[in-house]
Amino acid sequence: MKDWRIYARPDIYLNKDIDKLFMQIAKKFIETGMDYQKANGSFVVALGGGRTPKRMNQKIAELSNYYNLDWSRVFLFFSDERCVTKEHDCSNFKMIYETLVKPLSIPLQNVFRIQGELGADAAAANYEKDIISFFRNSMKKTFDLALLGLGKDCHTASLFPGASALKEKHRLIVPGGKGEEGLERVTMSYPLINSSSNIWFLICGEEKRRAFNELLNGEYNPYCNPAQGVFCKNGDMVYFTDIEM
Repeated sequence: MKDWRIYARPDIYLNKDIDKLFMQIAKKFIETGMDYQKANGSFVVALGGGRTPKRMNQKIAELSNYYNLDWSRVFLFFSDERCVTKEHDCSNFKMIYETLVKPLSIPLQNVFRIQGELGADAAAANYEKDIISFFRNSMKKTFDLALLGLGKDCHTASLFPGASALKEKHRLIVPGGKGEEGLERVTMSYPLINSSSNIWFLICGEEKRRAFNELLNGEYNPYCNPAQGVFCKNGDMVYFTDIEM
């Protein structure tokens, strides 16, 4: 994999006021969704989990009353998931259900969750089938937007430093290994993430400074800094951050 940063630097949206940053990305999310719905009828998104996206999702829900995004034509997928039940406190599905799906009355048939309770191998295989089936039966070829986070070790989704998932070139969904909490993960692979029409990173908190610096300026080595291996082939690559480098 070549260093894409040489010829395609991402856009960086910096706002040191975290509330204003969340409001900025929430507004852009809704407006982007409206644009895609106007162009081809739906908005198909891959979302990540974690504490920071939870706060952003709450801003999206707050702003939704001021815009005409049709949430019945929004389709949600998951960049990764822990191998737990959907009711588990560590479940990305649970967080997104509570902060987006329920408040905005998004139809459950539009929410494609990873069945982590099946175990990493079975959950990955089933989710890949779900994704292939969805895009085969829709007018879309890939996600309109993948919205990702950044870990302190420069991981993104559940693509961790040194993991075998980083070498995957064909499969769309793979086991990601164990996260810091000791739970097995399932994750989208580089080929699937990088095919998205737009890719945004939400990078917040001083504890992410080293990772953000590696992402932007470090020696290109996705095997050690997995977020470096994420690049948008087809559209906008944007980093939203409160960290001034």
